[in-house]
Parts: sequence; C-alpha cells; structure tokens
Amino acid sequence: MTMIRAGLLDTPVRLFDITYADDGAGGSTLSSTETAESPVWAWVRPADWKQIEAARRMEKRISHAVTVRWQADLASFGPDARLTFVDRGGRTRALSIKTVVDPDEEGRWLELGCVEGGPQ
Repeated sequence: MTMIRAGLLDTPVRLFDITYADDGAGGSTLSSTETAESPVWAWVRPADWKQIEAARRMEKRISHAVTVRWQADLASFGPDARLTFVDRGGRTRALSIKTVVDPDEEGRWLELGCVEGGPQ
C-alpha cells in the first residue's frame, strides 16, 4: 500500500462496538459503546469494484471504504461494529463495519469495508 497523505483523512468519524445481551425473555438487547479514541479522522469514500469483489469472495457486502490510522481496539470489535459521520451535505450517516484489514501489516493504517446502515 502506498503512503496515505494525512490530508486525505478529512472526515471525523465516531466508532462504536455493538454487542447483544440476552434480555431474559428469549430476545436480545443491543448495546453500543463508543471507543475511547473516538472521534478519529478518516478517509471515507465509495468502495471501488476491486474492494467490492474482494468482499464478495469473503461473502461480505460493502458499499464504502474507510481508511483510519491504526486502532488497537478495532481488532477486538464484534461483527456488528459501526461508525457514524456527517457527510458533505450535512447528513449524519451510519456505516456497519464488515471487514477490518491492515493492508501493509505494519500497524499504520486500517482499511474498513463498510455497508450503509446500522447492524445487519
């Protein structure tokens, strides 16, 4: 992976880990915990066809690619982690994080494969 210019990380995002707990009545309750480092600066963009195809091979669906500086706690996130950000039009948007990859395995950046919407 090439070096990411810090100027590309132009969108503050809030990161949340989503967990489910038994509610004692046969269902579950959803709990959302924001990470200590949140908000973080990110590069949020629509996923390109290579990223979409790679996710499809892993039986995942993604619509957006998000690059953030490496975060230790992202590795421990559950499968329904999410992030929120305000887009350039002023709308708050939620993305479910489906894949987390350290592209150069050097602990500098993480590529998050995300899908629009809440936990799915």
